[in-house]
Amino acid sequence: MKPNSIRYEKSENVARIVKNNPPQYGMTKEMLVEMKWAEEDVGQDSDISVIVISADGDGFQLGVTVFGEMGNKDWNLSPLEWRDISKFAHTLFRSIETLEKPVIGVAKTGAVGGALEDLHACDFVIASENVKFSQPEVNLGLIAGWGVIQRLTRLVGWRKAKELLLTGVEIDGKEAEARGLINKAVPIKLWTRK
Repeated sequence: MKPNSIRYEKSENVARIVKNNPPQYGMTKEMLVEMKWAEEDVGQDSDISVIVISADGDGFQLGVTVFGEMGNKDWNLSPLEWRDISKFAHTLFRSIETLEKPVIGVAKTGAVGGALEDLHACDFVIASENVKFSQPEVNLGLIAGWGVIQRLTRLVGWRKAKELLLTGVEIDGKEAEARGLINKAVPIKLWTRK
């Protein structure tokens, strides 16, 4: 496969899956399929010891762009189309979560919705202190459906998970680290070092 929405690189025992579909770096159908292909390849490559998932440049990672592929009919997905997208993403994130190699998620400028669910499936997450994270599905009349309800509860506890899922509140990297949503929030200047 020659991916269009991701860059897939392997060197020095590290595989990098880089979301490469600006400007939104959203979880399109194409990206989900390409990430699944890369994840399966990594799982079979005995030379790879660790996987890093990130977005290219300073890309803010969105989730809901799967709807944008439907043109002006964003909310006219049939129940079967909605089910198929949700099942595929849920399967992908479960594969990432259970991969027998450590997966590091990197969020330079933040993530919302399905892209944040992608990070929840990683073993470790590093982000900038001033990033923005949220699960905004409730504000769209949706339920987060790619496994976040179970993962978020395990990460931050049921009370904080309910707060994030039922209010759609936005938090920064420092608060995400304090709540246990990510492992480490670092100053933005660390990202600009060569």
